[in-house]
Amino acid sequence: MTNIIGRRIRLLGLLVAVFGVGLGLWASAGTARAVTAPLTITKTAVEVNHRFPGQPAEYDIHICNPNDATVDLNNLTDTLPSGFSYNSGSYGGLVTFDPQSNGQTLTWAFDGENVTGLACADATFFVTISADEALGMYCNTATVDWYTDTASTANASTGPTAPIQVLNEGDTPSTPTCPNPGIVSSATPTVTATVPATATATPMPPTATAVPPTATATKPAGGSAGVISAPNTGGGPAAGGPSTLLLAVATAMVIGGVGAAAYGARRR
Repeated sequence: MTNIIGRRIRLLGLLVAVFGVGLGLWASAGTARAVTAPLTITKTAVEVNHRFPGQPAEYDIHICNPNDATVDLNNLTDTLPSGFSYNSGSYGGLVTFDPQSNGQTLTWAFDGENVTGLACADATFFVTISADEALGMYCNTATVDWYTDTASTANASTGPTAPIQVLNEGDTPSTPTCPNPGIVSSATPTVTATVPATATATPMPPTATAVPPTATATKPAGGSAGVISAPNTGGGPAAGGPSTLLLAVATAMVIGGVGAAAYGARRR
């Protein structure tokens, strides 16, 4: 009888230990799958890239999550070009409230907003261009930061993007580009060089050696803004993933199971 009880205790202990090992392996694998990869962010001017002074314009910020798990957002920041002002109440999509404004910088401080796994979300809003704004090409930068697996934050930025050319009616539009934020090219020349009336030419002595013209650097015509993603440094379980409690339970089950098996062997 004692041998039968011992065998049963040993068998039960082995089953508990095996189950604990399986639970631990599943928890570890689940944790690896839940590591948060960097999000991506892009921004565009909706429908039109050319506007007149005093007109409104709409922006769309596109955020994508390449992870299986949902990622919680922390802040969305957008720096508007000079002369562009946010239209109160014009938010839409991911943002459901007006941002905090600090000069030209708009900040949406999120509380529960997120992007689900393998999905994208859009934030839209309107701005108005100042009626006396200088003509030119205007770009701006949007940045999003989110919580990683370790509750720290990472971020991604669009870089200078979403070009809008401000021009007068009748002007010839040019292809929107964003090599730098702010005004990067003039749509209409506003300054012309003039020679002062009192200036007199000084004759060059016959023995003077002509100086060759100095080469001037030519600024590249443009360039497109790319998506800049900050590396993620998180390494723990993300929202929706197995917690470290499972690993602790699995370890306890393995230890308990092995102990029970040993006790059953002694009873035998």
